[in-house]
Amino acid sequence: MKPLPKILIVLLVALALVLSACQSATPSPEPTNPPKAEPTEAMAEPTAEPTQEPMGEPLKIGVLSDLTGPLALFGNEMWQGLQIGFDYATGGTMTIAGRPVELVIRDDTSDVEAGTAAARELIEAEGVEILIGNTSSGVALQVQQIADENGVVYFAAPAASHDITGKNWNEHTFRVCRDSAQDALTVAGWALENVGKNYMILAEDYAFGQATAAGFQMSFTALGATVADPIFAPSDTTDFTPYIQQILQAKPD
Repeated sequence: MKPLPKILIVLLVALALVLSACQSATPSPEPTNPPKAEPTEAMAEPTAEPTQEPMGEPLKIGVLSDLTGPLALFGNEMWQGLQIGFDYATGGTMTIAGRPVELVIRDDTSDVEAGTAAARELIEAEGVEILIGNTSSGVALQVQQIADENGVVYFAAPAASHDITGKNWNEHTFRVCRDSAQDALTVAGWALENVGKNYMILAEDYAFGQATAAGFQMSFTALGATVADPIFAPSDTTDFTPYIQQILQAKPD
């Protein structure tokens, strides 16, 4: 086959260009969008996750306990138990009425001066609405007055002096543990039936010991026992020999 003449090649290219131009001059129909599908459950736009309810202001609760002093054994148990109790009572949320609970702990070392200073600091600086404490009844008797003066609710625990909810009671004080008079009532009936009717009391010479002695004396006497005047030993006593000798000489049951 003979090759196509050059002129013919040029004409074919020109024809292609003309045909191309004619095709371009004809307006092409505008593209149409496919019909929009109606949304189905599978195609539905994802909904925003529900927002958490805004939390209220923190409920600050001051805790006064002996963590390093002479009653630290009781004080640390109280603090640990309190945290467990709040966790349980709130179902692990640590919120009450929509308010996050903040427990603010202070070590009162079972010292009246340290305890009252800590109570004032918790109320005035920390802004607590509730106080819980103390390990020492002597400290508790003073702290409950500070709470009352400032309109702050005070829950007494584990201090057990009867006077906290007795002669020293005020409208802001609540007891959440047993008191020394209840201890005495529990023991007195059994003791008179199984031990005898003559008793002496040896107690520590501070608020709890004095209240305990008074509670036991009242309870035993009410049931017909004879109770001698209590013997009080200072809190720092390590040698009880003279007190034991005094008791042996009196020969109580």
